[in-house]
Amino acid sequence: MSNRALWPAFLVVGLLAFAVSVAAQDAGPQPWLHVQVTGENDGAENVAVNLPLAAAEPLLALVPHRILSDGQLSLGGRDVPVNVGAMRDLWRALTQVGDTEFVTVEGENETVRVARTGDQITVQVQERDEDGSETVDVQLPILVVDALLSGDGDTLNVGAAVERLGELRGDIVRVTEEERQVRIWIDEVATQ
Repeated sequence: MSNRALWPAFLVVGLLAFAVSVAAQDAGPQPWLHVQVTGENDGAENVAVNLPLAAAEPLLALVPHRILSDGQLSLGGRDVPVNVGAMRDLWRALTQVGDTEFVTVEGENETVRVARTGDQITVQVQERDEDGSETVDVQLPILVVDALLSGDGDTLNVGAAVERLGELRGDIVRVTEEERQVRIWIDEVATQ
């Protein structure tokens, strides 16, 4: 995963952290969002971000209003239009089934698995080539996806999804490469 690919992920995490901060301000112990990137080769840059979710509110203020307004992300008018209504219909159908593996792709250099286990959607990607391997593991509670799809029309309700994320504790994303690891998680501890 290139550094170019990491920075948008950090931006998304920052945006999501804002909505969590709004929901968590009156709660008990303060949730913290952690992002840790560690490199294992010489000269590797290590990154550690510890952000109290209550301090994340200014991050959303940096997003232009035409992109994110009142916690709503509009997908209409994009170069590649997304039918959010169809996404909602598909999601409703998928939530009616119990634990199952929705997608499995096994190729020579890559394995992809998307499954529902309990109240979680799990996405696992393992990529292998002559330079090594990379594993991405994403755990997302069904309630977070429900909240994201609760927007109106062609909008995703980012604010509601982040509010639900604020209720989580533990790992959200793990990426393991040959030379770098990325971990994003939420807990109630100020430092890693």
